Amino acid sequence: METQADFELTAEEMAELKALLELKAGTMSWYNGVSFNLRRKLVAITDPVEFKKCLSELKSLNLVDENLINNSLPDSIRYLSNLEWLSIHGKLLKKLPESIVELKQLDTLHIFGSFHRIQENDFRFERVSSELSELPKNIGQLKNLEELNLNNCHSIKELPESMTQLNNLKRLFLSDCKNLITLPENIGQLNNLQKLDIRNTNIFRLPESIGQLHNLREFYLSDCKNLTELPESIAGLKNLTLFHIRDCEKISTIPDSIQKMPCFFDMEKVRKEKERRMAELELKKSKIKQLTDEQTKQILKELEKQTAQTAIKIKIKEANKLPLTASKFGGVPYWDIKTPYPVDSQGNKMILLAQINFAEMPPLPDFPQQGLLQFFMTRNVYEMPFYDNPTQQKDWRVVYHTNIDENIQEKAVLSLNIPYTPQIFDEEDDGGFPVDTQYQLIFKKTQIRIGMECVGFYKSLKNAAKEVGIKLNQKDLVDLVFDDKYYEQIKQHNVEHLIGGYPDFTQTDPREMRRYKKHSVLLLQIESDEGIMWGDCGVGNFFIKPDDLKKQDFSKVLFNWDCC
Repeated sequence: METQADFELTAEEMAELKALLELKAGTMSWYNGVSFNLRRKLVAITDPVEFKKCLSELKSLNLVDENLINNSLPDSIRYLSNLEWLSIHGKLLKKLPESIVELKQLDTLHIFGSFHRIQENDFRFERVSSELSELPKNIGQLKNLEELNLNNCHSIKELPESMTQLNNLKRLFLSDCKNLITLPENIGQLNNLQKLDIRNTNIFRLPESIGQLHNLREFYLSDCKNLTELPESIAGLKNLTLFHIRDCEKISTIPDSIQKMPCFFDMEKVRKEKERRMAELELKKSKIKQLTDEQTKQILKELEKQTAQTAIKIKIKEANKLPLTASKFGGVPYWDIKTPYPVDSQGNKMILLAQINFAEMPPLPDFPQQGLLQFFMTRNVYEMPFYDNPTQQKDWRVVYHTNIDENIQEKAVLSLNIPYTPQIFDEEDDGGFPVDTQYQLIFKKTQIRIGMECVGFYKSLKNAAKEVGIKLNQKDLVDLVFDDKYYEQIKQHNVEHLIGGYPDFTQTDPREMRRYKKHSVLLLQIESDEGIMWGDCGVGNFFIKPDDLKKQDFSKVLFNWDCC
């Protein structure tokens, strides 16, 4: 008796898959993970048997709503037998076929909504949720799955118990699954799970077995409004280094055993957040209500005057051809092949994130005016362990070339067999690398004031008010910042790529930690943009100490990236 896997691909299924993969003559986009050469072969094939055989070369696939058939994936997706990475962006996906579990090589599955610009020419994004309501009951058969990302799948209420059979699962993202009410009772069977994110869900109880996740390192539990208690078994998670919890308003007490955990410093945010909210309730009586619009304008004008810094704003433009020594995001780096090429902690050659040719950039105080500054990163961005030591350049590297040899050719650099964008997207899983292709950089000098996410913001705002003759206490400051009339003015400069000036963050400024306060100069900021994406629309920053910048010593740069 033939099994489902024994059936040969039919002509109808071949047509179905060609539609899914957008295999149209003349449409040579590599965005969905089908390389140029493979796409060219698949377009030309008319025999289903040969087509099925050729499909085995496909390793990664990135789909959007327009690819879907009847708001779902077809059963014929099972013929992508060597698919390792599958990502589906958009809101229309409602169902996954049971046949998805036949993708035995799949190690990464992303299913989440998309981001859309609020308005044209606006760099702000709004999140659109996915309509997926359930996972296949037999999803536990995906034995090679290491990452499952369901962020922003609002319609999912529960997860199949078979998920606990995903023995190789390392990362589980369920953030913003707002209707998710429970986790599988036996979630503790996920022996290799290292990261669990259930922020902003409707979960009201955590299974006791969660204490069996002995390899768990990061646990995100913020904004779970209905969660009433924490199981004491959490205290047994000895490898837990990051326990991010706040705004879980119904948690009244925390077991002493959890409070004694080494990572309990993050738990302090719960109490601080409650104290801040209580302070906000008292703001109605605050004298800030006596401020006129004119006084507020004076404070903001003084804030801009006191904190203004010269910076370089960077605009990007996709470019197929650029000189090897040009300023760029992505692309092939300049490199002297006689010197060792940068490798990550696993010995793999790193990828060029950014390259700044200072001769092309308007001068900034203390920055070099000549030479080439490069930023390299590992392909597997999600697995970069930079939180513990963000100045240790293991999986990222900053390299400065004082002198540039114009005789070095791109062909010579490519002979080193290095990965680069967009080539890595043509071949296989990009590992979350934020830049998808090569971009030309256009520099413009500007003035930027401090933003509310930066260290020292509240102190600067208070000083600005004092300078114009208005004394503000801490409650007044909070009320002024979060007043609907002034919030957008105060919040931050426009989202942008920068050198110098003040950074932007989606979470917190890493320089709040005392040992990093001296990293006061923004060496480079790369925001999520069209074609650039840090996780879920985040931002990447590099900081340097002023003295190190003057000495052109880039060995102790501070790196941070975060996302929503």
